[in-house]
Amino acid sequence: MFKIILFITILIAVALPDLTDKKWNAIFGEDLISNFEVKWKNSTPAKNKTEILSKAGKIAFYMRLYRAWIFTPAGKKGFVDRFPAPKVILHPEIVETCGDNGDNSDNKLYKCIDAIYSSIQKRAEFLFPSHNQSMGDFNITEENFRRYISDSMFAYDVTVSYLMCFFTKNELSFLSNLPFCSYGFEKGQKSVWPSSIFRDIANNPLVLNLPNVHEPIDILEEDFICADESFCPDPCCGRTTNRATFCSHEICKEQDIRRKTLSKLQSTNSSFFPKNQEQHSCRVDNNRNNDFLGLTLNKWNVSCTCTKNLSKTDIGYIFRFDTLQCVDIQECDILNDDKCKGENQECINYVGGYKCVCLQGFYWNSNSGKCVPFVLKKSNWFGAAHAPALSSTSGKEIGICFYLLYFYCLIKYDICCL
Repeated sequence: MFKIILFITILIAVALPDLTDKKWNAIFGEDLISNFEVKWKNSTPAKNKTEILSKAGKIAFYMRLYRAWIFTPAGKKGFVDRFPAPKVILHPEIVETCGDNGDNSDNKLYKCIDAIYSSIQKRAEFLFPSHNQSMGDFNITEENFRRYISDSMFAYDVTVSYLMCFFTKNELSFLSNLPFCSYGFEKGQKSVWPSSIFRDIANNPLVLNLPNVHEPIDILEEDFICADESFCPDPCCGRTTNRATFCSHEICKEQDIRRKTLSKLQSTNSSFFPKNQEQHSCRVDNNRNNDFLGLTLNKWNVSCTCTKNLSKTDIGYIFRFDTLQCVDIQECDILNDDKCKGENQECINYVGGYKCVCLQGFYWNSNSGKCVPFVLKKSNWFGAAHAPALSSTSGKEIGICFYLLYFYCLIKYDICCL
């Protein structure tokens, strides 16, 4: 019965006018991101930063399990490839605590993360024990998780996923390297969650003040990978881990591959791609998917790689879906004055990149960091054209001196000074 009521509520929310969507984009927009980033870097005390990271890491662990195993009102298990459709109503408590509502206090980010963690902790004490609670370590399995967690707070938890994914795609610094990322249910991850350690810390918080005593924090090296896998869907391949690895998707196959039938592809050795065919990995770039409303509506801007090194961003090339190939980017047309904005500079495009150069008659001065004009110094020396005629010198000798002087000026100053 609850699922039916929740599903009807979601349908009503989708039917609301666009004004509601505009309001959400105003509440969760660039100003909020800018405010949180500045406050995190400049105003958040070190103690609060440690607590925010710890709680954000625990929220991320909980959401990895929740997004994989909880059924949506539509009956689909999990939402690892797309957010639930239709869009879920944003929970008012999160909107009030975490949204851009005029509260610009230094501890707003702290209050936001603390409120989310407190809500989850009350429902998941088997993971995050409270004071004087008897709890052993938790074996991470779907059966064990669903024994304690239901979809009763579905709207709240999906809103958490919306919000934290929005923060991740906008690359808020506090999410770049989260703790507890090695815990999960995939092969190679730690399958036992250390609930007993958190219980002991809850019973005696002062132990954290002792040397060499801390929460079991482990951090992955790749920036934002853990946050992305914890909070955001993967519309390319529906992966819960290893999103930095190659991902084959139909949209990223070059033209001559798409024309082949599946049977022909399957008959070519055991490889899906011919040996001489360029391979492109499907990916979701953060800077093209950082709009709050867009991600809640699953309007993902998917692109394909043009480099064999998947850990690096493509530079100079872009995969065009009309030609199904990687082509050179005309950076000078796209960038306009964003890069080559110095005085007396111009943008020159070349295959695979671009370069900012000084206009003709100017050169780059490394001391001033500007393009400055060439200045020819006045000389007191006179060339052959101004020398008086010497009766004792033959015309042949004068001609040789003249040409030597001419070539000296040409090579030395790249000008004709005669």
